[in-house]
Amino acid sequence: MKKWVALFLALILMVAALPVVADGGHSGDVGEVISMRAALRTSPSTSAERLIYINNGESFYIHDENESWFFVEFHASNGEIYTGWILQCYVVKNPKHIVAKNSGNLYASPSLTNKRVGTFGRYEKFTVIEETSKYYLISVRNAAAFVARDVGYWTDDDLAILDNVLYVGTVTEKTSLYMVNGNSRTKLATIKAGTKFDVLGYAGEYALVKYESAYAYIPSAHIQ
Repeated sequence: MKKWVALFLALILMVAALPVVADGGHSGDVGEVISMRAALRTSPSTSAERLIYINNGESFYIHDENESWFFVEFHASNGEIYTGWILQCYVVKNPKHIVAKNSGNLYASPSLTNKRVGTFGRYEKFTVIEETSKYYLISVRNAAAFVARDVGYWTDDDLAILDNVLYVGTVTEKTSLYMVNGNSRTKLATIKAGTKFDVLGYAGEYALVKYESAYAYIPSAHIQ
């Protein structure tokens, strides 16, 4: 039974990790910013007028390219649509996404014997910049790092198998949000009543919710 519940939650997570680009009936190439932010400009020049900054993880449609620039269409969160030029070095074209099945380490280079620069948790989502047979180079926390492929990940092909099964839950009283790695539990934040989360499923006494760019657990008695 526990194995079935874990598998069910894992499948739900695949849907939550799907990349989203504003609906406009477009087909073709898509880009995603992998730096902290990148400027969208009126022409392919760093001295051209800046229209808007596009933040890390935000996506857009690519219509053309010119040497080191992409001409793109960006649907901003305020409802405005911008077209302009963005430097290719800040972008991954037609990005691949992965969701970690387990926690693991971040490395400065593709070798387990080289410097570890951080860790990541189970169910964290990443954008892949490059890949080898043993490592992914990923965009993580406005920087880049290598992760070992043998940690286990769901890929875009895995994520495409389900329909959207999310629903919005409301926190009923002040509570805590946790990151769970194996048998350990780390408090991420204190959450006030009335806060809304996308609920992905339930595991024991906890609800699994989407939290910023990752996933976390909240006591199921405190969310409806």
